[in-house]
Amino acid sequence: MDALSGNEGGRWRVCTQGSSYVFDLDEWTVTRFPGPTSRSSVNDTTRPIRRIVRCRVGANGYWTMEAGVLKEDEDAFYWASTSVIRCIERMNDHAGGSGRTEREPM
Repeated sequence: MDALSGNEGGRWRVCTQGSSYVFDLDEWTVTRFPGPTSRSSVNDTTRPIRRIVRCRVGANGYWTMEAGVLKEDEDAFYWASTSVIRCIERMNDHAGGSGRTEREPM
């Protein structure tokens, strides 16, 4: 897969130079998993996706997430601007899944 728009459905692992992200496009959430050389971030938790602006192999990723604040503050949101995306892989969605990608051995 070369890019995610949000219309694909399912779960996807997006690997950047330093971290990986799991997009659940059925639940419309994203979770960041920092790599060993990456700094911790407020995005190192599962957050509802607001909009996927850019998620394409060979480019920096950019998406926004709901802030989870009061409804009156609809303009408040988190954003992620990543290093270059190296791969986008569909994850196995079977019950009790281990989170392995289709290419990873069991």
